[in-house]
Amino acid sequence: MTPAAAMSSTPTTPTPSNRASQTTFTPVQLEARAILTHLLTRLSQLPASFNDNDKPHPYHKYAPWISHHSIYTLTQSIYSFIRPQVWHLLSSRLSLDALKHLGGDLRHEGRAIYLNGILGVDKRLRIYVGQSSNLRVRVAQHLNFRYRRDHPSLHYYALEWSIYNVFGVLAVLPSGGHGSAVPGMDHPDLMMNVLEMWMCLMFRTSPEDTLKEWLPDDVLVDKKKLTAKEGIVGGLNVASPLDQGVEMKEREFVDLSEEDDLIIRDYLKDVQRKKGDGLVGEQMKERKTKDVEVDEEERALRKKMYAEKARRYQRRDTDIVVPQWVFLGVMAVGVGIMLLRSSGGPQARGSWR
Repeated sequence: MTPAAAMSSTPTTPTPSNRASQTTFTPVQLEARAILTHLLTRLSQLPASFNDNDKPHPYHKYAPWISHHSIYTLTQSIYSFIRPQVWHLLSSRLSLDALKHLGGDLRHEGRAIYLNGILGVDKRLRIYVGQSSNLRVRVAQHLNFRYRRDHPSLHYYALEWSIYNVFGVLAVLPSGGHGSAVPGMDHPDLMMNVLEMWMCLMFRTSPEDTLKEWLPDDVLVDKKKLTAKEGIVGGLNVASPLDQGVEMKEREFVDLSEEDDLIIRDYLKDVQRKKGDGLVGEQMKERKTKDVEVDEEERALRKKMYAEKARRYQRRDTDIVVPQWVFLGVMAVGVGIMLLRSSGGPQARGSWR
């Protein structure tokens, strides 16, 4: 992985934007607005509590916040935070190279929504969408192998089995006094959650069940996964961004067992092996032995592929390449010297007697 190469100095400081008030939209922008409107509408209709036990709904904060500002106003405000490079990216053919051009200031120390594109050893492109109140610190955590080791996740598991990854900034939110004048920024935590959820839906990075639940039945919206030069784009977001700030016990369980992505299946096997999958004694020992035998074969094959690729990259960087014209020039000089020695120069003349 060489994520540092993906960093760009493209400015992302938010400024008043007229993009949200424009009257013409591209097909991607129309789809995005339909998804965002549907998301806000769903959140505004959630009950404040459960009727049976009067327990607060996990998302009870969203409805009054949306009602206070209105769906239309929040749609305009949220839409204005998205960088124009995002619409260009989604309007063109996706690929790892295209993600490199997304850019953005990864050293920004304020609130932001970002993207991490990962090319796996299986040559498949996968995407993770995240949020942070300090983008520079968050990206540094993602790049720190010790942090990844201590905070295992599907995202980090994909990074472990990757060839290359790139970061890009999707949106930057105002901070300090600048944010108070922006509709919706009276609750920046809710604004961040909705923004991240919206981008997860746009890039289809959430599990299938989440996409089916939150994508609208609209002619403008294609619910299929995105496709890229590398094939179908895999998603690495497991938890719903709307759960940020919600107690862990109140979050809904996310079932990944029906996902067809091989990296997700391997990740689930790894999690089950660590947990023991509820087995005890000899059952656990037998199950672990079988899993290890199968997984070790797969891991050995992948490591072999990755090591060979790494050696090719290393040879490409370290081998001394002699330009063709230099080689031909040396050959010409050598031939000239040989001819000069064999036929050139003064020689004693023979005389007839």
